[in-house]
Amino acid sequence: MKFMKMFMIFLAVLFVLASCNSKTNVETASVNQKEQKTKAGIEPYVVKGVVRDPKGQPVPNATVYANNTLLYDSNAMGVTDETGHYRIELPKVTTSYRMSADLNKPYNGKKFTFHLASDVDQPLAGSAGGVRDFTWTKFDGQIYVYPYLTSDDSLPDFLMTDLELTLTPMGPLLDGSTGQTIIKRAGPVQGGAGIDNVPIGKYKATARWLPEGHDPIPMQIRINYTGKYADTVEFEFTEPRGASTSNYLSELEVKAMK
Repeated sequence: MKFMKMFMIFLAVLFVLASCNSKTNVETASVNQKEQKTKAGIEPYVVKGVVRDPKGQPVPNATVYANNTLLYDSNAMGVTDETGHYRIELPKVTTSYRMSADLNKPYNGKKFTFHLASDVDQPLAGSAGGVRDFTWTKFDGQIYVYPYLTSDDSLPDFLMTDLELTLTPMGPLLDGSTGQTIIKRAGPVQGGAGIDNVPIGKYKATARWLPEGHDPIPMQIRINYTGKYADTVEFEFTEPRGASTSNYLSELEVKAMK
């Protein structure tokens, strides 16, 4: 009886060990299959991938560049298809490549171009090949703001950081999404003063001066050198101006209401 009990315990231990070994083999096989699948997607002297928009949707007709790190201005180029995928065959030379892409988007009769870095922003060896995907996540512009103030001893000293802008979207943004009202204080931006990180779209703008220890002062506003000052102004973004900024740009003027 004692022998049978020991024998049953021995069988139970063998069963547990066999089960654990089977589970380990299944997990190992699964990992190996994933590794093989990943390696199977990489081809020597070929770089490929997909370009997606902020919503994760494919972006067709984006231009993708394989930038040769050895020889200047000897890059390979491809264009994404309707599914957002591209494939570039690389020359059979010993060099590496850094990937980039250009995306053109029309909006209200204008064309906006965005420069993308790959999600894995690392060079790849041409002989090994690789997969580099891109995600378009940023389509911001910036606004220069120019204050014009008359001499008035009743007004406090003006600080740009005391200026508050309220931007209300006038329809969908450049990416087709519904924009949100932006309320933001002005301050230093690239090449000047104003506000930045504003999603490109059409907006209605108002301004207030909020000096510390003083009641809010309404400001009139207009597009720079355009039209008359008013309580509100509608504006859009344009191409960068000169070398002062690489961002799409709008320029507004504000002055205190008398």
